[in-house]
Amino acid sequence: MFSGRNIYPLRAPLSRERAVGRPEPEEIEAVMCALYELCPSPNCHAPLEAIRRLARLPGDRFSKTLRWLERKGLITCKRHSKGRTSCYPTKRLLDEAKEKCPEMWEKL
Repeated sequence: MFSGRNIYPLRAPLSRERAVGRPEPEEIEAVMCALYELCPSPNCHAPLEAIRRLARLPGDRFSKTLRWLERKGLITCKRHSKGRTSCYPTKRLLDEAKEKCPEMWEKL
């Protein structure tokens, strides 16, 4: 009957991407639009705290979304001395923000 052996193969560990998961589209859009509002060109940097305040997401959701955007190559963040961090959008993010945040483009 039952031999005592495990007949199910071991599962492969989840990749970091799957373990963290994709943020909700609203969260991605909130961070993208906040970053675009602060920094409408790829040549300027926005402080991380300013992006966090403007996006109005809880800390853990904001961090998850920011890491996801950074992993996907849509933003680049630099760590400065004294623990400060600033981020800037890539051209890809600005192109997507043009579609998702049209009211901001009309203001310019």
